[in-house]
Formats: sequence, C-alpha cells, structure tokens
Amino acid sequence: MSDKYLKEDLPGHYEHRFHAGNVGDLWKHAILLALVKDLTAQHESLTMIDAFAGEGSYTLGSTGEWTEGIGALLKSTLPIPSSSALASFISYARQQFVNGKRYAGSPALLASFLGAKNTLTCYEIDPTANAALTRSLAESSAKVQACDGLEGLLAEASSTGAASANIFALVDPPWNKKEDWRVVPSKLVKALKHTPTMTIALWYPIKSYTRVSTMLKYFKDESVKGVALDLITTPLTIQRNRLNGSGMLLVNAPITSITTCNEMAPWIGVACATHSGYWESRASAI
Repeated sequence: MSDKYLKEDLPGHYEHRFHAGNVGDLWKHAILLALVKDLTAQHESLTMIDAFAGEGSYTLGSTGEWTEGIGALLKSTLPIPSSSALASFISYARQQFVNGKRYAGSPALLASFLGAKNTLTCYEIDPTANAALTRSLAESSAKVQACDGLEGLLAEASSTGAASANIFALVDPPWNKKEDWRVVPSKLVKALKHTPTMTIALWYPIKSYTRVSTMLKYFKDESVKGVALDLITTPLTIQRNRLNGSGMLLVNAPITSITTCNEMAPWIGVACATHSGYWESRASAI
C-alpha cells in the first residue's frame, strides 16, 4: 500500500478546514471527550495543551469529507444506548455541528472543560489561523500562543519536571511532510523524559500502516508505553485522496478511557463505513 497520500495529497500549507468534521476528526474528538472527562475527574486541576490548534471552528461546504464523518454519524439510525459514552459525544457534536454549516475543532472541546482549576493553552503558528483561533476562543479563559506547539510543550514539560502528573497534551500535527513522522515523535519523547507522567494523545492519519508501524516502534524502542487506538472505515486496499482511517496513541491515559473508546469504535465504524459496511478497529499496546 502506497504512502502517496501522506507525501503528496495534503496541501503543502496544511489547512484543517479541508478536512474538518471528517472521520479522522470524529474519532479524535470522540476519544478526546472520553479522555478529558476521565482526566478532569481524576485530577483536582488539569493543565491542557493543544499543540496544533488550528482555527478552532470551520465553515463546511455542502459536500466534503465531513459527510463521511460527523454527517454520517448524525444521520445514523443506530439505536445508541442513551447512557453510553457515544451518546454523550453525539450530544456534544450536535451542539458543535451548527446547522450543518460549521464544525468546532479540538480547542472548543477542550475549552468546554475550563474552570477555576483547569487551564488551556492553544498553540497555532500560522498568523491567519492564529487570528481565527483567538476570535473563536475570545469568550473563554484559554490562552492562544503564536509559536510552535511542540516547542511550547517541551518548555512546559521542562519547567514542570518529573513531579507533576496533571499535564495533558493533544498533539494533532498536519503530517504534510515526511519528516513529521520523525520530528514529532522525537520531540514527544524529549517531553516525556522531562515529565514522564504527562498524558499525551497523538493523532495520526492512516492510509497504510507503513509509517504508523515505524513510528510506534520508535516509541517502543524509547521505552514509551501507551495504547494505539485505530479506526478504519475504508479498506486500506482502496487508494483515494481521503483518509481510510486514523488513530490516536494514548500515553499515560486512564484505563477507563481506553475501555470507553473501544466500546465506541463499532458504533462509529458502522455509521461511517464507506464500502459495503466494512470497518475495522484495533487497540495495540506499545
């Protein structure tokens, strides 16, 4: 299976608006909601970091990748149990999916957990996206920084040190350069060496498992322990300019979060499958 998508099909200057609300966003945000709920219940205070925050909210076209993601899930007639984690996520998603015209990104989800004790810093280096993000979060207490998010995370980790366990970082890179698959993991390993107990959620696209497997092996070789949660909704044998699936590597995540995400995967997989109902999920420890 070719990695062509990962090298060529993403724009050279990545703009998340082209992919907002797709199945990758859907899986990422479902996991994120479950994870942050558990973390805020576990810690008296939580320092949240969004390393690649983007614009914060996106206008959707009449057609687009969102139709295979949030659009498909909200149109699904599956009888989802009202008390389930997926029902909670769908309730949240309906609030963010404004009249089918806008979709809120990760910063909005994280900002919904802000309070007197929880903080959020969003990093976005692109000036245009940073300005949009600042407007999007204007009514919250979140901080917006116009600098490299991985460097910001490293600075936070080095200043905090090994004692603190209440840092959570969402790392959602554009993956539009081949070296991202080397640079991003190496900087996260450095951050974990400063603060081994921080929780990290690293999102990645899947068109094949070639680079994903290499990246996960690197983490394992560096003695990073975590769980990779993957969801495929288009067979990997089918090459196209959209995602076949995506995954999240969770480091130092509560076991309850991992269990919850595994329970949500079949529902999302069935709702968003693009070819003859095919979907696949896997949870793998590193």
